[in-house]
Amino acid sequence: MGILKGLSYPCGSTIEEFLRDKGDKSVIRSSILNILFTRRGERVMLPEFGSSLPDLVFEPNDEITEQELIRVVKDDVETWDPRIEIIGTQMHKPETNPNQLEVTVRYRMKKTSQEDTDEFTFSVSSGGTVTMIG
Repeated sequence: MGILKGLSYPCGSTIEEFLRDKGDKSVIRSSILNILFTRRGERVMLPEFGSSLPDLVFEPNDEITEQELIRVVKDDVETWDPRIEIIGTQMHKPETNPNQLEVTVRYRMKKTSQEDTDEFTFSVSSGGTVTMIG
């Protein structure tokens, strides 16, 4: 049984799946995903919520972009989810697909001091739409 409370995605197709305890890692992953994948200004009643991370997909693959990504992930996640402390962040743009941005986030859950790592991949379509792959 998890210590942290919250929804995780996917929620499930039945009420039993929706109400089932998803575990701390799943809840934290969903929270990070929600924060990083929501663009600032997208939420009507809370326009400050979210991240500018999706916009970094269009930036050059260099040290300046990587430092900005590290700052954005740390600031945005720690601002919007006080249960998490970001320990490290890495960025990778695959040479085979320059329209993708792979982000690895290492974090610590403050309540348990448990550390974990998650990977997220953003992809940009030819129309400029940013989607989440994993």
